[in-house]
Formats: sequence, structure tokens, C-alpha cells
Amino acid sequence: MPHSNEDFFSKLTEIFVGEKVEGNDPLIRLMRMKREYFLNAIQEIRNYADSNLKRELREEVFSKLYTFFFKYFCETGTVFLCNTDSYSVYDRIYAFGEDVALFWKTRGLYYIKSERVLKSMKVILDETSNPVEFEFKVNSSKGGKLRYRICGVRENVVEICVNSSDEEINSSEALLNVNQDLIKRAIKTFERQSNIDYFLAKDPRGFLEEQLKIWIYQYLLDSRTVLDKSRIEELEVLLHVAEKVIDVVANFEEELVKMWNKPRFVLKSNYVVTINKILRKEGGKRVLEKILTHGNFPLQVKEWLELGFISHTAQEIANEIRDGNYLTLPIDTKYFKDVEEDIISLFNIDSELDGWLIKSENYQALNTLRQKFQRRVQTIYIDPPFNKEQEADYFYSVKYKDSTWITMLENRLVLAKEILRDDGGIFIRCDYNGNAYVRMLGDEIFGKDNFRNEIVISRTKEFYKSARNIKRFMVDTDTLFYWSKTNAPKFRELSIPRMGKWWEPFLPGKPKDEEDEFRVVLGSRMRCPHGRKWGLTQEQINYLERERRLKVVGDKVYYYPSDTVVKNNWTDIPGYSRRWGFETENSESLLKRVILSTTDEGDIIMDFFLGSGTTTAVAQKLRRRWIGIEMGDHFYSVVLPRMKKVLFFDSSGISSDEDIKRFYNRGKTEGFFKYYELEQFEDILRSSIYLNHTSGKFFKYEFLRDPKLLSLVEMGKDKVKLKLEELNNVDLPETLSLVTGKWIRSIIGTKIDFIDGSTIDVNELDFQIMRRLIWW
Repeated sequence: MPHSNEDFFSKLTEIFVGEKVEGNDPLIRLMRMKREYFLNAIQEIRNYADSNLKRELREEVFSKLYTFFFKYFCETGTVFLCNTDSYSVYDRIYAFGEDVALFWKTRGLYYIKSERVLKSMKVILDETSNPVEFEFKVNSSKGGKLRYRICGVRENVVEICVNSSDEEINSSEALLNVNQDLIKRAIKTFERQSNIDYFLAKDPRGFLEEQLKIWIYQYLLDSRTVLDKSRIEELEVLLHVAEKVIDVVANFEEELVKMWNKPRFVLKSNYVVTINKILRKEGGKRVLEKILTHGNFPLQVKEWLELGFISHTAQEIANEIRDGNYLTLPIDTKYFKDVEEDIISLFNIDSELDGWLIKSENYQALNTLRQKFQRRVQTIYIDPPFNKEQEADYFYSVKYKDSTWITMLENRLVLAKEILRDDGGIFIRCDYNGNAYVRMLGDEIFGKDNFRNEIVISRTKEFYKSARNIKRFMVDTDTLFYWSKTNAPKFRELSIPRMGKWWEPFLPGKPKDEEDEFRVVLGSRMRCPHGRKWGLTQEQINYLERERRLKVVGDKVYYYPSDTVVKNNWTDIPGYSRRWGFETENSESLLKRVILSTTDEGDIIMDFFLGSGTTTAVAQKLRRRWIGIEMGDHFYSVVLPRMKKVLFFDSSGISSDEDIKRFYNRGKTEGFFKYYELEQFEDILRSSIYLNHTSGKFFKYEFLRDPKLLSLVEMGKDKVKLKLEELNNVDLPETLSLVTGKWIRSIIGTKIDFIDGSTIDVNELDFQIMRRLIWW
């Protein structure tokens, strides 16, 4: 417990910002900037405390301050309820008027973790007297517990190698006149980089101010508190110092929240369109000839060969195409950037695109898409990483594993609700580790009254081949939860064949009248049993007779139904498949049932945990539009090739089902979609320019003075012009479409025409439009 001003602020710095660090990684840069800012700002508070607090009160005041802030300042660098007793938040939890409420430790935070990779960095300790520099060299930071060994010592410099081997710092290496406490501090700071990017507080100022009020309230009600003049003076200083610290902390956290929530630039965009789509347009033949004679056409042919579409040379396939063959081959404009404008000029772009394939962390994508796609998506299907007991498929803080998972989902589901149409719905797949959490979370976000179904689906059977002595029943199913956005969802009842059983055509109840007791069955007038009524009309009985699906055995009637209504047991179809070599690949049959039951042709389907791309593949086959979001490296190796195969013709999955051949058949496929990446949080940290916050008086609106990304534009009187050389691979039309929410009709030169009739010239941009992208 700190006993002085100096102790308190040193402790505060240690738990909130850590030691001095150096390195080139964006997160290391963030750690350094945060520390410099905090140390400068805290100095002013330290001076105030020295001037206004009597010496005899300091120990008690700073002890109380530390007790308060320790509850909320966490190793993740974020403020939340990490060390808090439940009683202090009890009233808040039940302030919503619900008799049951879902509460978790990291509620009120953004989950922002996208990778678990430690970077090489320097940690500098005791820099004011005899600084010691620790150089951490990362050889491997994946695949198990981190191990450290001293691999070199120079004057005041210790090199520590980091890997995932069994090597640790041993006793002989510890004899190198290096203080072991310093080593532990350095390692703690090094590992801090893997914790600092888990969470951001949504409202750090409001949260801390509320907790301070609760703390003061409890302090005043304490029967041991005597409010004499000295105590009141102490309380006034304590409150002022606490409020100043909250200001400092909140300023920085709020700046990061603005950065996290800013819309993203669109990067590395390309279009994929089948040849038959191009040829249907006026001028399409001319554009196609440009492609066939283009210098990069052999690269496109090479891709077709690798995907197994053709076995021709470039010249041979060009001639085949001119003769009207292979017209479902997909053209990727990445090979023809100088012809791309000619290609897309054939189309009313956003109205005719089948889909958008986006490589991005999904919160950042949803937040960027919501303006353009607000209330436009009909159905969302997601299969998020399961909250497994061990080796979970998401990055989590060990101390808050379940909380991390719930926060990750909550952040994204709130945005997903905005994107859904009012008659839309969402399906969430999970297993027994997360069912209870997902049900309560979904009810909270979409409303208990809008819960539709808990659907039982099959899981993979491969596990059971080796499962022995697990001391429980083996798990055969997963759960698919279905919520609608409102109480009036679009829904279509589906039927499936019912095989192998004859049924009696009666239901519980009484006939309406005496005539309703009878039916003519195979020429005989027959009465329904006492206490039951006919479940078939006379017309249905006549139909079943003609179909030879009706029989009489003794005095009993039986019929053989051709189909049955789909209920919430979906174990008649596979839940997973292995066609694309992806571990958690959802089966196309499962997605077909989801899509057919809740959408019509032309509706938009979204999956923001896209995985192997099953949702977008099935949507394309069923002539639905789609949005797929995936951040994994397999975006380019699995998802994109799969969608190109679907455009050409993919014979796997549901392609052989008779009922979809009217949608999807060999030689008759076509398609047009766009794929791109989005700028990510780490990119913004790397590119943003912040001034030196290590000197001068602390200013409440400190970060309004920083340029951030203003270096990307040339400022005019009312308009700005982007420095395109600074924006390599940026798709400005798509970026502006996402920021403004306007759908693109055409792009000609520097002019973007939108479907609503408005136009933007990229050489004369309104600063207010660009502001959210470059200065937040």
C-alpha cells in the first residue's frame, strides 16, 4: 500500500502503463505513447496534491486512492471491474428492471484482439539513475507457454531470447550480476504487449465517475467515518485528485475508442465477373476482346488452370471463348486494372453485384458497413469460435475467458442488429460450452419476445472414433439459435420427405358435425374413432388414393405421407462437411435450410465469421446476394478460390439437389462480386501522427491538437484533395460509399455517381465527409 504521493503515482503508473519501452510494432508504439502521455499529465496532479494536502493526511489519502483505482486499473491497460467485489456493482447490475440479468466482468468493453503475436522490443528500467536495457528477441511466440533465456549481456544491456521451447532462465545465467527483480519487471512489461490489446472501455469516463460515486457513498455510510473538518478537507482533496486521474485516464482511452470506431479505408479491391455477364451488356464484346488480348491474360489463364477450370493454353482458351464456349469462366480484375473501369462501366455497380467478400477483423468491418447496409440484410448466419474448455478458437485473457467470449459476441451482435432488416433474423451456432451465454445474450440484444427457435443440429462424428473413458455421454449435437429482429419476420415453412412409416389420419378432438365424422376411403364410407377427428380432408384422401399412398387394414385406415414440415430437429442433415479441408466447415445443406426458410431471391445474406465460405457459396447458388467477412489468411487460399469455383460451377454440396437446379446448373452459372480488405486498427496506430505529449500543461482536450491522418490530404478552403501517392491501393469510391451510406451507380474517371442521383468528385472532397476517416 503506498504511503506517500510518490509511492501512489509510481504504483499507478506501474499498473496502468508499465515501464519504458521501445520498438517499431504499432502496439509497442501505443504502449510508449501512453506512458509518455500519462507521466506528463500525472505530474500536474502530483503538484496539486503536494500543495493542497497536509503531510499528516497524505498516507491515509493516498492509501484510499490506491484502494479505489486498484480495483479498476488492470494488466490489460483497460479500466474495468477486474479486481472488484461484487457488492460494489450489485445495485448497477439490477438497475435495469429485470428479475434476471446477464452480468460479466468485461461488460462495457470493446474486444479488440485480432492476433496473439509478441514482437521484439526493448524495455528500459530505472532510466533516471542507472538505466538497464532489456532487449527481447522473439524467435517464436506461438504454440505454448513462453520460455525465456539470457542470450547475451553487454554494458547495461541484457538480451533475452523468447521462444516456445523448454529453455528457461537457469541458475547459472542468473549469476550475471543482473538483478532478478529487474528481470521479472522487464518480462512483465514485455508480456504486457500481449494483454494491452484485448479490450477498450466503451465509456471510461462515465464508468470511473460512476464507480467513484459508489465508493464515496459507501465511505460516507461507513459507521466508522467521522466527518469532522479535517476529514472533510481530506475528502475534498481526495475527490479532486481522483477526478483529475480519471480525466487523464479517460482522455487517452476515449481517443483510442474514437480510433477503434472510425470507419476504415477500403484497400486492395478487385471485381470478379463471369464472361457471360460481360457479354450480356451493350459494349461487352468490345470489353471482352480487351481482356483476351491483354498482356496479363496468361496470368488469368494460369489461375483457371490451377483451379481446374480448363486445360488449354492462353491462345486456345481465347479462341474457345470467342466461339461461345467456357462463358462461365470468372474474370478477376486484379489482372486487368487498366481495363477495370471499362468492365464495371457495363454495370449499375452496387445494384448488380451479387456479393461483397471482405478481409477484415469483423467488428471493424461491421462498424464500417453499417452506414451503407443499415436495415438491408435479410438473414445473418454465424458460427463463431466456440468457447471451448481448452485451446479455444479465439484469443482470450486467461483470467477472463468466458467474459472475453461474451464481450466479443456482444460487440458484434449489437452492430449486426443495426444491419438487419426489420423482418430479418439471425442464426447463431454454438455448442454446450456457450449455449447458456448465447441464449441470454441474444435475448438481451434482440428481445426475449423475438426468440424463435433452439434448433438441434449434428456435429462431426470423427471425434467418436477415438473417444474413450470421457466419463460422460458423448456429445452428438450442437445448437443453432434463431432470433428475429421484430415480431414480424419473413419466414417460409419448409417440407422434407418422410420415409418408412404409415400413419393413421386422425387427430385428437371432436368432428364439427355428424357429416364431418365420415370420409369415403377406397369406396367405403368410414367413421373416425370415438374422441378423434379426421386429419385429412376428402380432397386429400382422394389425392392419396390416386398416389397409392392410402390403405385399409381391417377397420383401420393408414396413409403414407410424402413429406413433413421441418421442425427444430435438423439432425437429418449433416452439420459439418470436409469438402474444402477446413476444420469447422459448415455443411451446405445446413445453410440451404437456413436461407430458404428466411429469404427470397435477391435478399442479402451475411456471415461475419465466414470461415471456409459456406454461407456465401450457398447464397450464390440460391441466387441470393451476400456479404462475407473473414480475417484469416485462408481468405485468399480457401474462400476466394471457392467463390470463383461457385461462379464457374461447383458440383459439390447442394449442387446435385434436384430442387435447386432451377437456380444453379452446369453451363448456366453466372456471377459478379467484389472483394477487398479494410484498413485495420494496427494500420491506424502505425500511420497516425501524434504530437509530443511529454511537456506542457495537461489539457482536457489534449488530442484535438494532433494531426492524426491529416497528412493524407491537401487542405483547401472548403474542399480537400487526397494525396493518392500516400494512399497506395485505396479504393476511394468504395470508401466514400461506406462512409456516406450511398450506393454506387457508376465510376467514371474521378467522378462517382450514386444511385440517389448525387455525385462526388474525388479531386474535390468535402472535408466533413472525409473527417471521420482522417481526423476523429
